[in-house]
Amino acid sequence: MTKRRTPIENLSGDAVDAETREIDWRDELGDDLDGFQSCEMIACYECGKKYAASLGCTECPKCGGESDPVEGPMMNYFYPCPFRGSLEAAATAIGETCLCIVELDDGTRGLALTGGGMDLSWQIARAYVSLGFLPPAHIRLPRMAGWEHYGDAAYMLKVCKASQEVMIRRASWGLADLDTMEKDRKAWHKAQRKA
Repeated sequence: MTKRRTPIENLSGDAVDAETREIDWRDELGDDLDGFQSCEMIACYECGKKYAASLGCTECPKCGGESDPVEGPMMNYFYPCPFRGSLEAAATAIGETCLCIVELDDGTRGLALTGGGMDLSWQIARAYVSLGFLPPAHIRLPRMAGWEHYGDAAYMLKVCKASQEVMIRRASWGLADLDTMEKDRKAWHKAQRKA
């Protein structure tokens, strides 16, 4: 089954300038174990169904069977993403990636890796797209062996290029505004000299 891809023009640019934050998840969780909420996709041992589960959950809502407990974030990075809706719906959307959904105590939402080992930038970018956003412009897709054969490589390259183009447009608007301010400043000084 081929997953339908969101047209690039329908992806929100609200996360292109999001900055990755380093977070020690053990410290963030705190002694009361409620410093953040986490949700990810897991599979039931008994019925085999995948479902979105919160931190510590082991019981399948479909059959009551057991699964490995949700462990939440494993790597000390947080990728802010302003998605709306439930954490469960977001976890379902990114279910094919190696990330989980996180909501911090202050309400900030985003993504965190549930494992590590190699450069997972392709997975991170895919998760943003699955939530309806262009990925942050700082994400660089690595040229790992076989990347050319990824089924979504052409699409993901276009998506990441669109993120860069948004940043270029924003920078161009900022430069144009500063140019206009400089012209206004010069015109004001010229008018003052004539007065």
